[in-house]
Amino acid sequence: QRPIAPAEFDAIDTEARRGRADISEGVRSFKVRAEAAVREQKYWDAADLLDQGLAQYPAWAQGHYNLGLICEELGLYDIAIDEMGKYLKLVPKSENARAIQDKIYLWQGKLKPS
Repeated sequence: QRPIAPAEFDAIDTEARRGRADISEGVRSFKVRAEAAVREQKYWDAADLLDQGLAQYPAWAQGHYNLGLICEELGLYDIAIDEMGKYLKLVPKSENARAIQDKIYLWQGKLKPS
Protein backbone atom coordinates (compact mmCIF):
# COMPACT_ATOMS: atom_id res chain seq x y z
CA GLN A 1 0.00 0.00 0.00
CA ARG A 2 1.33 3.42 -0.90
CA PRO A 3 1.92 6.03 1.81
CA ILE A 4 -0.58 8.85 2.07
CA ALA A 5 0.45 11.87 0.04
CA PRO A 6 0.18 15.06 2.13
CA ALA A 7 -1.53 16.72 -0.85
CA GLU A 8 -4.45 14.30 -0.37
CA PHE A 9 -5.19 16.08 2.89
CA ASP A 10 -5.82 19.37 1.12
CA ALA A 11 -7.63 17.87 -1.87
CA ILE A 12 -11.02 18.40 -0.26
CA ASP A 13 -10.24 21.51 1.79
CA THR A 14 -12.37 23.90 -0.29
CA GLU A 15 -15.21 21.40 -0.64
CA ALA A 16 -15.27 20.55 3.05
CA ARG A 17 -15.26 24.18 4.12
CA ARG A 18 -18.19 25.29 1.96
CA GLY A 19 -20.77 26.65 4.32
CA ARG A 20 -18.60 26.01 7.37
CA ALA A 21 -16.68 28.42 9.56
CA ASP A 22 -12.91 28.30 9.43
CA ILE A 23 -11.30 26.10 12.02
CA SER A 24 -9.91 27.72 15.16
CA GLU A 25 -6.19 28.23 15.66
CA GLY A 26 -6.21 25.41 18.21
CA VAL A 27 -7.71 22.96 15.73
CA ARG A 28 -5.41 24.29 12.99
CA SER A 29 -2.47 23.44 15.23
CA PHE A 30 -3.60 19.81 15.31
CA LYS A 31 -4.08 19.86 11.51
CA VAL A 32 -0.59 21.24 10.84
CA ARG A 33 1.08 18.79 13.23
CA ALA A 34 -0.91 15.87 11.79
CA GLU A 35 0.23 16.82 8.28
CA ALA A 36 3.84 16.86 9.49
CA ALA A 37 3.37 13.43 11.08
CA VAL A 38 2.00 12.09 7.78
CA ARG A 39 5.02 13.42 5.90
CA GLU A 40 7.16 11.46 8.36
CA GLN A 41 4.84 8.43 7.97
CA LYS A 42 4.01 8.56 11.69
CA TYR A 43 0.40 7.59 11.13
CA TRP A 44 -0.47 6.74 14.72
CA ASP A 45 0.71 10.20 15.80
CA ALA A 46 -1.26 11.82 12.98
CA ALA A 47 -4.40 9.90 13.94
CA ASP A 48 -4.03 10.97 17.57
CA LEU A 49 -3.59 14.62 16.59
CA LEU A 50 -6.61 14.61 14.29
CA ASP A 51 -8.66 12.90 16.98
CA GLN A 52 -7.74 15.69 19.40
CA GLY A 53 -8.72 18.33 16.84
CA LEU A 54 -12.03 16.59 16.19
CA ALA A 55 -12.72 16.46 19.93
CA GLN A 56 -12.56 20.27 19.89
CA TYR A 57 -14.50 20.69 16.63
CA PRO A 58 -16.59 17.63 15.69
CA ALA A 59 -18.01 19.40 12.59
CA TRP A 60 -14.52 19.62 11.03
CA ALA A 61 -15.24 17.76 7.79
CA GLN A 62 -11.65 17.77 6.54
CA GLY A 63 -10.50 16.28 9.85
CA HIS A 64 -12.89 13.34 9.45
CA TYR A 65 -11.75 12.83 5.85
CA ASN A 66 -8.07 12.92 6.77
CA LEU A 67 -8.56 10.60 9.74
CA GLY A 68 -10.38 8.19 7.43
CA LEU A 69 -7.35 8.13 5.09
CA ILE A 70 -4.97 7.53 7.98
CA CYS A 71 -7.12 4.74 9.42
CA GLU A 72 -7.10 3.08 6.01
CA GLU A 73 -3.30 3.21 6.07
CA LEU A 74 -3.31 1.63 9.54
CA GLY A 75 -5.77 -1.08 8.50
CA LEU A 76 -8.43 0.27 10.85
CA TYR A 77 -11.19 -0.07 8.28
CA ASP A 78 -14.07 0.13 10.76
CA ILE A 79 -12.87 3.53 11.98
CA ALA A 80 -12.08 4.66 8.42
CA ILE A 81 -15.65 3.81 7.41
CA ASP A 82 -17.04 5.73 10.38
CA GLU A 83 -14.89 8.81 9.70
CA MET A 84 -15.71 8.94 5.99
CA GLY A 85 -19.38 8.48 6.87
CA LYS A 86 -19.15 11.52 9.14
CA TYR A 87 -17.48 13.46 6.33
CA LEU A 88 -20.30 12.56 3.93
CA LYS A 89 -22.91 13.66 6.49
CA LEU A 90 -21.16 17.01 6.86
CA VAL A 91 -20.59 17.52 3.12
CA PRO A 92 -23.30 15.43 1.41
CA LYS A 93 -22.99 17.20 -1.93
CA SER A 94 -19.22 16.83 -2.14
CA GLU A 95 -17.87 16.40 -5.66
CA ASN A 96 -16.03 13.31 -4.46
CA ALA A 97 -18.97 11.78 -2.57
CA ARG A 98 -19.35 8.88 -5.03
CA ALA A 99 -15.63 8.01 -4.85
CA ILE A 100 -15.71 8.15 -1.05
CA GLN A 101 -18.80 5.94 -0.86
CA ASP A 102 -17.14 3.44 -3.20
CA LYS A 103 -14.06 3.47 -0.97
CA ILE A 104 -16.31 2.73 2.01
CA TYR A 105 -17.74 -0.28 0.15
CA LEU A 106 -14.20 -1.56 -0.46
CA TRP A 107 -13.30 -1.14 3.19
CA GLN A 108 -16.47 -2.96 4.26
CA GLY A 109 -15.25 -5.88 2.20
CA LYS A 110 -12.01 -5.93 4.18
CA LEU A 111 -13.70 -6.17 7.56
CA LYS A 112 -13.54 -9.57 9.16
CA PRO A 113 -16.94 -11.04 10.02
CA SER A 114 -17.60 -10.99 13.75
